[in-house]
Amino acid sequence: AVLAHFILNERLHALGVLGCVMCIAGSMVIVIHAPLEQEITSVKEIWHMATQPSFLLYVASVIVLVSVLVFHFSPLWGQSNVLIYTAICSLMGSLSVMSVKALGTSLKLTFEGTNQLAYPETWFFMLVVAICVLTQMNYLNKVCMSALCIFSNQLIIMCILRENAIKQQLSED
Repeated sequence: AVLAHFILNERLHALGVLGCVMCIAGSMVIVIHAPLEQEITSVKEIWHMATQPSFLLYVASVIVLVSVLVFHFSPLWGQSNVLIYTAICSLMGSLSVMSVKALGTSLKLTFEGTNQLAYPETWFFMLVVAICVLTQMNYLNKVCMSALCIFSNQLIIMCILRENAIKQQLSED
C-alpha cells in the first residue's frame, strides 16, 4: 500500500494508513515475544512437539472447520462468496506451513548426514504437505475463478450500462 502510494500515485486513505500501522505493530509484537527456537536433532523431536495436546486440538479444530466449509458452506455459497474458498486456503495453509517446517527440518538433517528418511514420521509430514498443497491449489483456483467471474460479470454489466447511457444520450441529441 505504501509503495502504491509513492510509485503508482494512489491515494492512501486513513483506513489504509491505520491498516499498515496495525500490520507493522502486530509483526513487531510477534517478533519481540516469540520464543527462542531450539536446535532440533531428529524428526522424532518434531513428532513429539506435533503430538502435544494443544497442537492436536488446533489441528482437529482446523480439520473440523475446513470440513464444515468444504461440505456445507462451499456448495451453498462458494461461488458467490469468495471468503469461503479463501478461508479454506488459509486454514489449510496454517497446517501446510507447520508440516513444511517439519519436512524441511528433516530434509536438512538428512543432508547434514543424519538420515531422517528412515523414520515414518518424515513420510507422514510429506503426505500432510502434499494433501495441504493440493487442497490449497484447488480452492485457490476456485477463488481466482470466482473472482474472475464476478469481475467479468461486473464488467459486462458496466459495458451494458455504458452502452445504454450512450444510446440514451444519442437519442436525446
